[in-house]
Amino acid sequence: MITNTAIASFEGPRKSYFFPVCKEEMISSRQLRTLTELIIQNIEDDNEREYRLSSLDDLTAKDAEKTIFEFEMARW
Repeated sequence: MITNTAIASFEGPRKSYFFPVCKEEMISSRQLRTLTELIIQNIEDDNEREYRLSSLDDLTAKDAEKTIFEFEMARW
């Protein structure tokens, strides 16, 4: 009969837990081109246009997709 059992937990003897690092995909060149065109066409204020254009490189692919959708639905 087995009397000793090892309990797998974060504090227990087994330290094989790992959390994969998920890097989000950055904006693609096609998304960048599309957003640049949409910003230039739809934003009239020069300061706002420059701000949005300068922040495009920091977007993830999901954020870029969402922003393109918002421009196409005129929710900006």
